Amino acid sequence: MWCKEYSNGTDVVWYFKNIDNKLIPDTRQLLQTYSNVPPEEVLPHINKIRDKAWKIRSHMCTGQGIFLIPSMPGHPQHSTILSRLKNGATLVDVGTFIGQDLRQLVVDGAPSNNMYAVDIVNHWDTGYEMYRDRDNFHAHYIECDILKPNPALKELNGKMDIIWITHVLHQWTWEGQVLAAKTLVDLSRVGTIVAGYQVGAIVAMFAPRTELMKGDSFLHDPESFARMWDEVGAETGSKWKTTGKLKTTDDMGWTPEDLPTKGRRILEFTAERVG
Repeated sequence: MWCKEYSNGTDVVWYFKNIDNKLIPDTRQLLQTYSNVPPEEVLPHINKIRDKAWKIRSHMCTGQGIFLIPSMPGHPQHSTILSRLKNGATLVDVGTFIGQDLRQLVVDGAPSNNMYAVDIVNHWDTGYEMYRDRDNFHAHYIECDILKPNPALKELNGKMDIIWITHVLHQWTWEGQVLAAKTLVDLSRVGTIVAGYQVGAIVAMFAPRTELMKGDSFLHDPESFARMWDEVGAETGSKWKTTGKLKTTDDMGWTPEDLPTKGRRILEFTAERVG
């Protein structure tokens, strides 16, 4: 859930002792060329960083090593996002974790000075350790809960051209997601793209709390996600054009163990503000 604390023990199903298989060639290349990690040190390095991040907050994506597979390069908006950033657009990464998607954008040629990153728990220094770029990565970090007022986040209202939000919205019920989406609306302006991924379902469903998800949540299919943004638009006086597609673990480059529950998929989405 979108909260500061989880159990830090490793005797949970979402902690994988070995995450070597999550190190895709592109991430290895990034660490060796951008971060200057020697090839023989890459595997020890990623495991050290994962364990340090786990002690801060034992989230599923940390335990499974999914953060080693940047999600933005596979998104249909990737080329648009990259082009806009190169031409001076602003971006905020909500639920940034260690900033892995932002680093990939920088490697792809985007400047980091117009990037902002938000999370409820601070892994930002761990990101600097992961990528060894404290002196040349200039994104701005804000630690905050997007469901609550925050002066630093409010400074970005109406200024964000791209809102990247991955594996965040599915942590709430429908009502909680509407509330979070209203914060995204505050950050946006006409032409803003909200894009990312979240856990979804073949058929939209209410999901009661489990050991992993510490509260109730709602898992969307593309149709329900569009309806939610229609509701958000009606309540905020904005208009949104929404597209979505359900992806399998194979599509994401994951293993079946990363999303074992029957009927679950990953929802790839874009919501563009058109009014």
